[in-house]
Amino acid sequence: MYFKAPWRTDNILKHMKEQHNVKYAEYLEASAEVRKSFFDSTDATFLPLRAANDTMSMPVDKKIVERIIGDMLLDVDSDDDNLNSAVVALRIFQLEEDDNCEGVDPNSGRYLVVVPNLLQFKLVVRYIRSGLSFRQCCEVLKVTKETTSLGQIGCTNMSKVIACARYICAMAYQMISDLLKSVWAFSIALDGGNKSSTSYLDVRLRFSVNEVMHNIHLVALPMRERHTGQYMFNIVSDFLGVLCENWESKLIGITSDGTSSMTGHRSGVVTRLHQVSLPGCYRVWCAAHQMDLVVQKIFLKLCDDSFVSNVMALTGYLRRQTNLIHEMNSKCPRFIDTRWLSMQKLLTWLVTKRPRLQRYFDEKKPACTPQQSFWVIVYVLKAFVDVVNVCLVAIQGLNTLLSQQKERIEKLIIELIEDCDVDGPYTFQSDNHSVVSGNYRVSYESAELFIKDQGTFVANLLEDLRTNSHEQYKMVVHSTALLFAEGVNGLSSIVAERNEANQPTDSLPPALPQHLVKLRPYEFSQIVEMQDIRLKEFFTEDQIICINDEFKLLRDAYRREDEFKRFVDNFDHKTTFTEAWKSFVDRVPLLCQFAGGLASVFPGTSTVEADFSVIGWEKDEYRTALTDFSLEGILHSKQYEHLKRLSKLVEDHKAVP
Repeated sequence: MYFKAPWRTDNILKHMKEQHNVKYAEYLEASAEVRKSFFDSTDATFLPLRAANDTMSMPVDKKIVERIIGDMLLDVDSDDDNLNSAVVALRIFQLEEDDNCEGVDPNSGRYLVVVPNLLQFKLVVRYIRSGLSFRQCCEVLKVTKETTSLGQIGCTNMSKVIACARYICAMAYQMISDLLKSVWAFSIALDGGNKSSTSYLDVRLRFSVNEVMHNIHLVALPMRERHTGQYMFNIVSDFLGVLCENWESKLIGITSDGTSSMTGHRSGVVTRLHQVSLPGCYRVWCAAHQMDLVVQKIFLKLCDDSFVSNVMALTGYLRRQTNLIHEMNSKCPRFIDTRWLSMQKLLTWLVTKRPRLQRYFDEKKPACTPQQSFWVIVYVLKAFVDVVNVCLVAIQGLNTLLSQQKERIEKLIIELIEDCDVDGPYTFQSDNHSVVSGNYRVSYESAELFIKDQGTFVANLLEDLRTNSHEQYKMVVHSTALLFAEGVNGLSSIVAERNEANQPTDSLPPALPQHLVKLRPYEFSQIVEMQDIRLKEFFTEDQIICINDEFKLLRDAYRREDEFKRFVDNFDHKTTFTEAWKSFVDRVPLLCQFAGGLASVFPGTSTVEADFSVIGWEKDEYRTALTDFSLEGILHSKQYEHLKRLSKLVEDHKAVP
């Protein structure tokens, strides 16, 4: 009597018989009168609505609540007491001495987060995670309640939404604090940036749990004073001190973008953090930033130093041609001469739209009409940049290791050398038939062959230049040779690892099994010895000895077991840390844990820049009033569920005897 069109009765009946056979049998045996109220007697409830009757509580360290939530994350520039008052921020937490706070150890020095309406809290997490401001979240909650008639959502106002955001941040930082206690080493990557007239210092953490590498957001704090190394050091060290009292003995890697305020050998924040950390802490200058410096240098030299100015004039003109933009349904990308990815986007657009652009230039004859030589360079540069960007994207992966980054850059250099027959590395003398840069040389003959490889259109342009404009011909050939000679020389000089004076070094040890098995026992023991003080803060003496023993076990298996050796030899620069270690974590758990600490060092700051992308998207020109705490709530809401799963994994692992 209940299964009527448009329901597929056959599907419904099949589901009932297979999934609810007992209850369905009871239903069939019931009388017609009983059937009318049959479902009222069940406890089947729409699961999300059950959360409305549930509460959630979590103890949070006193330092986290008072120093971070009640101090560092206050919006001191706001006129709203909900955002700028420490008293208001702290009163939503139950202190341990509170008589009404049941189940809290009076000696724990903790507050208790109590979420009275779990459904409302979960909705707030999801809405904030989607990018809503506190005010928008409040309005959407009201609309959701009115539209769905779900009274279980409860009453909402700005104070409750802000309280939920503070709960999110407090619990996130507590989970991060607990996670840092469960690892022997972690790394940080930091970068400074400006968004909507506000300067931020963004910090991310990376560490390994079992055989999985985790990269999480720590904090994006506004810098209201000068961007000095001392000021940034105070911010970072204070924050880390709250979450991990012995952070100096666990910090194993510090990565930055290489600016003077970050890496200055006397007062840079990286230098100061490195000085207070235990021996064996590695500093890294983001290789992607170094690659951007290489491209900036090259672009300024192309076409007798005129290429950049010509591109800027051309793109500026094309971006103002509204009729052309409307006709093509496409607008010329902006030109940023310091970024490979920006240049690739522009070059791809120019090559794709060239036929229509050429007709437009012939018709309008603007002063910026490009010459034939310009198009030759555009095609050559696009081919070069396409190859570079494959590497650039790969080295900026979320869990890329420093060793993998190095291997990918080496493969890029080999590919560029093969593409244009680059000679080197040797010591060359300059001549009139080639371009020499450092220890690399590209002959004009090789450069001309590469130009012709770009297709018939480009080859014909080059031949026209040779016949009708020999100076332009020599210029494009020279520029192509310069591009590859300077590019290969610049890329080959990139070294991410830095010493105390911010000079290149090569001290970071291997952390993947395919690299470790190539070491001699003494070489590995030296790596362990380098981390001895740091290891003793976390491991027992017997466990440290066991790390060495497990290395020998791994090495012996590689040398003696043919199947094991073939398996390991299949690993390459694309093999992730997790993929490499998942088959060995049960066999050599302490070695895997040790390797995870070494591998946690960030190879670059791309994931930090991703945080800035989120900040820039959230706090755009139309939302400049979005508060700094609201932004932090958004960033932590995005990883809240991940932190919960990770924390449960660690707790479950501890429970295993």
